[in-house]
Amino acid sequence: MRTFTTVLAPAAFCCCAEAFILTSPRHFSRSEQSVSSLQAGPSSASAAGTERTDALVIGAGLSGSSLAFNLMKNGVSDVTVIEANDRVGGNVISMKKDGFQWEEGPNTFQPNNEIVKLAADLGMADELRFADGGLPRWVFWDNVMHKLPGGPQDIPNFNLLSIPGKIRAALGAIGFVGPIPEKEETIREFVCRHLGIEVFEKLIDPFVSGVYAGDPSKLSIEACLPKIKRLESLGGPGLFDGGLLRMQELKKERAQSAADPNMPMVPKAALGSFKNGLRALCEAIAEKLGDRVKLSTRLVNLKPITDPALLAEGYRLRASLLSLNGGGEREVLAKSVAITTPAYRTADLVESMVPAAAALRTIEYPPVASVIMAYPSSSVAASQQPLSGFGHLIPRKNKIRTLGTIWVSSLFPERAPEGWTVLSSYIGGAQDVKIATLNPEQIAAEVDRDMRTTLLKVDAPKPKILGVRLWERAIPQYKLGHLEMLRRLEEDVSKVDGLFLGGNWKTGVAIGNCVAWGGEAASEICAFLDSLSSPSSSGSAAREAAGEMGGEETKRKEEEVVAVGA
Repeated sequence: MRTFTTVLAPAAFCCCAEAFILTSPRHFSRSEQSVSSLQAGPSSASAAGTERTDALVIGAGLSGSSLAFNLMKNGVSDVTVIEANDRVGGNVISMKKDGFQWEEGPNTFQPNNEIVKLAADLGMADELRFADGGLPRWVFWDNVMHKLPGGPQDIPNFNLLSIPGKIRAALGAIGFVGPIPEKEETIREFVCRHLGIEVFEKLIDPFVSGVYAGDPSKLSIEACLPKIKRLESLGGPGLFDGGLLRMQELKKERAQSAADPNMPMVPKAALGSFKNGLRALCEAIAEKLGDRVKLSTRLVNLKPITDPALLAEGYRLRASLLSLNGGGEREVLAKSVAITTPAYRTADLVESMVPAAAALRTIEYPPVASVIMAYPSSSVAASQQPLSGFGHLIPRKNKIRTLGTIWVSSLFPERAPEGWTVLSSYIGGAQDVKIATLNPEQIAAEVDRDMRTTLLKVDAPKPKILGVRLWERAIPQYKLGHLEMLRRLEEDVSKVDGLFLGGNWKTGVAIGNCVAWGGEAASEICAFLDSLSSPSSSGSAAREAAGEMGGEETKRKEEEVVAVGA
């Protein structure tokens, strides 16, 4: 029981607070360049006007931007990034007004090594901001706000679970569980089998609703939470033994990895952001990329190159790009292309070359609205005064529409003027798709009503509505069969030389997943490009060499998600 309530459930809030040139072969030196030495430079063009590039990146969200930056660091200066929007950053939208600061997309990140190192490489270490990892997390149930245990000392006063519910969870945790089924399990099935229905309804259901905006009776435990699934096989049959063994693994890993004195110190269990919001990271990357980034530009067609002369020069894919500002179409020859667009868009781009990509259209993206409101601090209910915590989640069984709320001004007090409380709420998701039928005023009214039920005084004054943004296609849903679909996709992609696919539908939905993938994919692409400079290297051998590095991505993703629960 301790493994779950004191570690896994608080970690849920960390997840919740986090959802886009040479004309001849040459040898690439992969020694890491200093960031200050990276100079912007456009892709080269042939005499006929066709552009050429070593690496074409589609999408300038965090996945694509971090990939391009890491490619440059690793010696690939001939990089071109295209972005259909008129700005970089994808869904990252940071705002400031009248002394308030807030996010209308992803809110914070878990400061993994990849994000912290990226910030340091960009010269942004001093701009990192970390929320106090000791702040409590809350769950609203049966008209009461329950504080989740921060340690063993808090368990005696933890009343969210009934005594029978605690007994059931404890028995399951130590190994009194049903046999592992042969078929793939949903999150609901896995949790109920191990810890009981009460733990599922009161803890896991709100966690899944908050992180994935999803329905846990449809999402795959192995795809969404591979780390938790791994605990079963690591120590099994209960999760407690697996959790203990995982903690030992982590302790050994930390002992074996020497601390980098150049890396910023990260407080334990903290949530991260930047002084001027998450967009500061995107803008810093864009500044380093310079005119390598082509905004308001869309990829309209991509096909393999068959011309023997171009193949001999190392070019593998021909891209048709459309300027959305009236510049017409142009052609780019690329040695490698990395696509980081949403699943449905990726399917449109590559299905002709990768038949398995048609299945990407089956990945659902339910609508989610982000609602940021400010109230006088005196509006908070007396039982929660002074407001202190990461935020609260709301189980679906409460019949309250809001999924959860991040207490922004508790995490980062400087983001609200004196005497004000800023709350960032999320509403909608797979179990409430009708949210997309409401206008911004109606959505804000729904959240305000829920706040008066959960956190505020009933007679609290009307809020300042800082922002309401409806994401009609928000977070990809990893349903049953997701991993098998990805496996088939990778088989098809491996047959197309120079093509690499990324995005949160594949790598994980957290900001840390996107940034980590950017570094790993850069290494994979570098290996592929290096192989092209060797006369003895065939295309298939190049993919094989790159694929060996790509396997590390899967391992890293599983390890990162496991770290959430251990």
